[in-house]
Amino acid sequence: MKDPLAQEFISWRDKCKSTIRNSYQILSRGEPNLENELWAVECECHQRQADARASRQATADGLDKWYKPQ
Repeated sequence: MKDPLAQEFISWRDKCKSTIRNSYQILSRGEPNLENELWAVECECHQRQADARASRQATADGLDKWYKPQ
């Protein structure tokens, strides 16, 4: 990689331990898939197509459909 910022990000993998990605490894098991939901609301918020509070509530509502306890 030639990009200095990308090189810095990659270098962090040598300095830290691996961590679990809860949204991907655990919370994407149900329907709706939380990993996909998080990607969608994040994009909407970045593009100012959605309000952060409304996105948070929509994500929580989707998770509440299948993940217990909450």
